[in-house]
Amino acid sequence: MSMIRSSAFLLNMAILYLLMTADSFAQDSLSIFVYPSEKELDASLQSIVLERPGSYKYEYVLFNSPSSNQRVWELSIFNVPLIDSLNKPTGWDVGTSTVPAQRLTWAASDSSYDILPGARLPGFQIISSMPPSIKDFYATGWIEVPHIEVEPDSIVGGDFPENSFHGNTIGPMTTPFLLSPVALVDSLIYYTTRSLSLHWINTDSCATKYRQMFTQIRNHITKSDLELACHLLDTVLQQVQIDSPLLITPEAYTLICINSRKLKTDLESQAHR
Repeated sequence: MSMIRSSAFLLNMAILYLLMTADSFAQDSLSIFVYPSEKELDASLQSIVLERPGSYKYEYVLFNSPSSNQRVWELSIFNVPLIDSLNKPTGWDVGTSTVPAQRLTWAASDSSYDILPGARLPGFQIISSMPPSIKDFYATGWIEVPHIEVEPDSIVGGDFPENSFHGNTIGPMTTPFLLSPVALVDSLIYYTTRSLSLHWINTDSCATKYRQMFTQIRNHITKSDLELACHLLDTVLQQVQIDSPLLITPEAYTLICINSRKLKTDLESQAHR
């Protein structure tokens, strides 16, 4: 990120107003910085996950809704620690941070590369050895730098990420221990329940169907009935083809399909040892 852009970011969040005492024009009036909202927007982060030998390629397109009141200049995805490589759109920078939590952040180098309301921008990319899971993303709207004449006595609001637009997307799983067969099928049960709450699965009955299949698969795994578990995973993979896209969105499809395929491959490998 350019020095000018960084300096502007530090200033653009605050406007100055005066809170007067009982005597509204007294000399002991209190000056306070109040950070304006940087989430006056409606954004979505569409993901496409491509399976590669030994890794997964996550490609993102960031949409800024026509109803947004701000252009987007920064995008963060939280809890993505295991990364092989990153890519960025033209005019954007990318880096990692651990403040306030582990995250990837892309930022426009200057305002000419911001995403205007009604526009979309591809080119955000992650390559990781970890299969997909549900992630939080934050998109930050640009605010013009206010004119500040008086040093404030205190600052109110403006914390990141609370002051940015929040959404959910697909990204690499956080921890390798979740890749054991039992942990992976437990993750699939969780993804199904969470996908329903995120409206990535459209009906209770559809979510219930997948939860029941994954619960049966878990029971087969714990009993070492790996052939039966693999057979039921084939049924899951057939059902996601039938249910997509009317009953499940691309996000739920990706979570169920890719993780089920990985689980089946792992179980088949385990069965032949």
